[in-house]
Amino acid sequence: MPGAHLDCAAPLGGVSIVTARLSALAQPASVPLLALLACAVCVLLLDLGRAPRRLMAALSLTGLIIAAAMAVIVVTSGQGGSIQGIMSLDGSSALFVLFFCGVGAACLLTEQGMPAALGMRDASGYALLLLAASGSTIVAQSNHWMPTIIGMAVLHVSLAALIGSQSAWLYVLVQGLSQALTLFGAVLLYGATGTMQTGGLLDVLARSVPQGTANSLAVLGTGLVIAGVCTSMVIAPFHIWLRRACRHAWVPAGPMLSLALPATAVAALAHVRHTWTAASDLLALLGSMSVILGYVDALRSRSLPGALAGVTIAQSGCLLLAWVAAPDSGWVPPFYLMGSSGLAIVSLWALAASVQSEANREPAVDDLAGLGQRRPWLGAAATLSLLSIAALPPLAGSIALLAFLRSAAAAYSGAVGMVLAGVGVAWLLTGRWTWTMWMRPPTDRQWARTTPELLLLAVLSAGGLVLAGICAEMLMRWIAGLSAIV
Repeated sequence: MPGAHLDCAAPLGGVSIVTARLSALAQPASVPLLALLACAVCVLLLDLGRAPRRLMAALSLTGLIIAAAMAVIVVTSGQGGSIQGIMSLDGSSALFVLFFCGVGAACLLTEQGMPAALGMRDASGYALLLLAASGSTIVAQSNHWMPTIIGMAVLHVSLAALIGSQSAWLYVLVQGLSQALTLFGAVLLYGATGTMQTGGLLDVLARSVPQGTANSLAVLGTGLVIAGVCTSMVIAPFHIWLRRACRHAWVPAGPMLSLALPATAVAALAHVRHTWTAASDLLALLGSMSVILGYVDALRSRSLPGALAGVTIAQSGCLLLAWVAAPDSGWVPPFYLMGSSGLAIVSLWALAASVQSEANREPAVDDLAGLGQRRPWLGAAATLSLLSIAALPPLAGSIALLAFLRSAAAAYSGAVGMVLAGVGVAWLLTGRWTWTMWMRPPTDRQWARTTPELLLLAVLSAGGLVLAGICAEMLMRWIAGLSAIV
């Protein structure tokens, strides 16, 4: 009967559509994201079987390494491309995935180096780290507003659970507001442009906003998205919450909070590139202002995580200014800056973990007194990281600062001057910490034992700053070649 034929055909047609979509997802461009998600599921299954903590950590680290390696391999072999028209894997997104996986690996090594009483007691933390990296990866590969907002939500939920109960509600409140602003701005931009594709915004905004003609929806949507992204990126004046979040956060979550969060916001902005040209002067001002305020906060802070929050704010401001200048100079300065600041901040978070001996005790800057005498390798690594942040040649931080300031000097000279003033404050911060570590006598406080994992992480990060500074030209050529792959 005709009716029976139609009833049977409809389900078969639905199945064929679902099968086609699943097969479209199972392509090389989705391999990094699928590797992270599969590893998170395996870790949770191992936890049901009471697997050893070291085994779950090793599996998580393996998943991060596989995801990073596959992102680079897929892109360099020419097998990237679009996933259902809303996500894609190209050279720039592969560099972001590589960075996010490196940050996740740093968090895992930091956790393994903590005392047993402060470490991970079940697999939830490892799964949350993998999910946070997955959320950042979704944003890095997205060219549509919906995956961008979903990826940010996955990252925020995972980080809220990682930072601990004392600051989780503050984080949820702030990032919930950030998500609401971004989503509402994206809706207004859809109303103005008729598309949710991030690349589709360029034509409309390039015609209307810079010329002052009139697309009020586009202007308002752009402003709301900028406010939401700057809140996630801890750019002044949306930065006050980070100090409390870092002070009460679980220390191994520090690198993810300080590095993955700002870089994910930059990944969201990088997909629209020239779209925000009309707001570039405002973004440059906010970024340069963040550099000064961040380093001043770090200099005034007596808390070690609070000082690292200030350094994070300052480095996020530098990253925003580098990104604003990127359309004219290419994507090499932002990526190089992201890597150099990441190495320095990872080394300093390893330092914070090494002086935390009690779960409810916040590490203080004064706890570093005598560090150079008791643990010279750790003290040397921390000193090199601070000198890189203060832009001492030939460390990677100085090369990164010169690269993005050179590209920004012509159009944003005032912002460049503010950044240089902030670097002067960074030198005061470096002098204070260096004096504390090497010149002040050791305290009588009982120090936690520095484990090989923390020492290795700190030394490798500091050594990476030296190597990246010496081989800067070769590294920049590699970044330029990979980011140019479409």
